[in-house]
Amino acid sequence: MHGALMLMGLSGATLTADEERLVRDLQPVGFLIDAVLGAGPREMRALTDSLRKLSGRQPVVAVGFEVARRLAAAGGGPVLPGAADLIGNSDLKTTATAGMLTGEMFGLLGINMCLGPVLDLGDPGGAAGAWSRDPQRVIDHAGQWNRWLRKRGAVCCAGRFPIGNAARSEDDADTLQRGPLLPYTALMPELDAIRMAAGEMAGIESGLPATMASGVVGKLLRDRLGFDHHAVVSADLAEVSAVSGIPPADCARKAVEAGCDLILLADGAAMGSAIAAGMAKLPIPVLGDAWQRVERLRDKLQWPRPWSEAKWAEWSAKACDLLPTFGWNRLQSP
Repeated sequence: MHGALMLMGLSGATLTADEERLVRDLQPVGFLIDAVLGAGPREMRALTDSLRKLSGRQPVVAVGFEVARRLAAAGGGPVLPGAADLIGNSDLKTTATAGMLTGEMFGLLGINMCLGPVLDLGDPGGAAGAWSRDPQRVIDHAGQWNRWLRKRGAVCCAGRFPIGNAARSEDDADTLQRGPLLPYTALMPELDAIRMAAGEMAGIESGLPATMASGVVGKLLRDRLGFDHHAVVSADLAEVSAVSGIPPADCARKAVEAGCDLILLADGAAMGSAIAAGMAKLPIPVLGDAWQRVERLRDKLQWPRPWSEAKWAEWSAKACDLLPTFGWNRLQSP
């Protein structure tokens, strides 16, 4: 059961011996493949196929929001427009097309989950992938992108709950609900999961990163806002440990106790065994609640589309048709 609460990061486009052993032994619920950016589409699909063969069940295969738009570039394809490009264009139909193309690309590459869109308010153009400081513009554009991604078979994990430029750490729940939390509550029926941030929300619970704070995950996110059936993904455990000074295994236990369901390990090979051993000490009812929410998420996962070079070329041509909207051509990287 403990591997079923782990989202394990990979080091490259080919599994190392240690990674393969961990996958066989722990059977993690899923994988984060951000580190393989730069692999061609054929290599990416081979990796995701190998992960499915090693897993007893259909695994979550996730990629970050900003990484997703650059996945095709290694194979000579286009870089898709990001949040800042789409919000600047202001055309919701174009935003929908970008979400649809991302979902279709995922189906060909064997990816089934995006750690995005980012719903935290912030200036567009940053590395985190924020859309806008205006809650309504985030609701309109991030919602449209997410809607069409999901129509093409992928699930989403919106983030980063909700610490950033607009959600100051001293804000209380009422203040947050009048601004930074609006995109989360408005889009709640269309979200599959929420990803936590590593920073502290002192106005809700001081002294702990939000990922490990029951006042944030349990009382605010689940009880007050009603995200009681959504899977909650922790911030990267290494980042949480660095922020808090608490050993990673203890961070994992505290995150699950606070209400997180999936523990994100960007460096899975180095930390996986220790994290699994630490979570084995958790009470069965706590693990059971998390496991049930993860199972609901897994029930939504779809299998990849059949792969062929012709299908990839067809997708790439459609994606390139979108680029002139932004004044780009196929050879330019936005």
